[in-house]
Amino acid sequence: MTYECKPGEGCSKLPGCLEFARFGRLLLPAACCRGPASHGSVWGRAANPASETPPIAATPATPQANPAPETKASLAAPVTPASNVSILTIWGPDFMAPLDDAPGGAVLAGQIQAFERAHPGWQVRYVRKKPYGQGGLVHFLRATRAAAPELLPDLVLLDMSEISLLTQNQDSWFQPLGPLLGEEITSDLVPFAQEAGRVGDELVAIQYEADLRFLAYNSAIIDEPPNTWADILASQATYLLPIGATEGAVRDGFLPQYLAVGGKLVDRDGLPYLDRALVAAILEVYQSAEQAGLLPAAGFDLEDASDCWPVYLTSRAAMTNVNSWDYGRERVSRLAATRVGPLPTLSGTLISLSSGWGWALLSRKASQQAVAVEFLRSVLRPEAMAAWSRQTYHLPTRKSALALTVNDPEYLEFLQKLMEVAVPQPREPVYSLATAALSDAIESVARGRLSPQAAAAEATEKVRAAREELGTGSQY
Repeated sequence: MTYECKPGEGCSKLPGCLEFARFGRLLLPAACCRGPASHGSVWGRAANPASETPPIAATPATPQANPAPETKASLAAPVTPASNVSILTIWGPDFMAPLDDAPGGAVLAGQIQAFERAHPGWQVRYVRKKPYGQGGLVHFLRATRAAAPELLPDLVLLDMSEISLLTQNQDSWFQPLGPLLGEEITSDLVPFAQEAGRVGDELVAIQYEADLRFLAYNSAIIDEPPNTWADILASQATYLLPIGATEGAVRDGFLPQYLAVGGKLVDRDGLPYLDRALVAAILEVYQSAEQAGLLPAAGFDLEDASDCWPVYLTSRAAMTNVNSWDYGRERVSRLAATRVGPLPTLSGTLISLSSGWGWALLSRKASQQAVAVEFLRSVLRPEAMAAWSRQTYHLPTRKSALALTVNDPEYLEFLQKLMEVAVPQPREPVYSLATAALSDAIESVARGRLSPQAAAAEATEKVRAAREELGTGSQY
């Protein structure tokens, strides 16, 4: 196994491709990725693509938690594969690299080493990329395909919401995985993973891990979780939510509400769209809760559900929205009084929003394809997925793997039910356009600057303007 090294540490979240520059006035300011917002802490500052370092070896017989200084130094030497070794190349984000200091990295490294032992003459090379923005995965894929398509990787790990950035205009990037992997794997995927990986009639990506949104509540303050916003208003219980102009305010709070009542982000032609009446209806309940003092003002300074979580744990807020990644890390050690339930919605409709990363196959060479599919089969085994998920606190997307990951019967049953109603995070670039418009609307109503109706009208007008700029021929 080899991997490509990138020095430095940092954290960034930029729009998924350079085309977003056209809509700069609608986009949110760059926000720091934390946990499931990008599905793991992102390590590595933005790099100059031209100055990326060459692949370096990373195949110790057993993963080392604390390599000796001389071992670290030896890893800096470029490696030229032997002439009789074939390379299976993977491009993926920094935070999922098979390295000891990456969550789950040692587990993935061990699985790669086992695969190499089972396939003599093959070596797996993991090439680390920024997850988003210029110099990130989508940008590099596009640039490489245009300039040197023979250098594209065999497999890629992508944010599932960015698949559409590589499939516009019916452009064929990915090899259909359904026929290659077979029913044993594809039929075992939870419904939202099947939807997230499908383009047209083809399953072109296999979601590998997921984070779900649900409600956490303090059972010492409220006996039962509210099913609807009417229940929240009747209970007079405080509900900690991000209510500033942030992506998290939309993704972790507003958007599940909108989707639960049938809201759409694209029209029948695939163009950006918001339902003004539904947006206004949700903003009205936000306004009612804020006026009743149920939405703590701290929410204006919180980026997302991950920011809300530590505040909830140290405050007297009765409930908050949480993602499975944050909850999973604290579930056993610190949550004596906290219970979980589905997100409350306007109608009581059960819903959750899923986000995550998954595998896609790019190689068109038969020999490379065959080995790539064997590799996917190995890391998608229920036992392999469960081993990685237990180390990272992200949820596996195979039903059989989930049962091996969560050993608490009550929590397992809750997750199994939630996964049946969860929907995938909407795809880019429509998601970012809607998020930018809706985040401003949420803060404007919460601060009392605009009425729900006026804020909804402003948000829908922003999306309409983006639609006009895209042109009637654009498709997602």
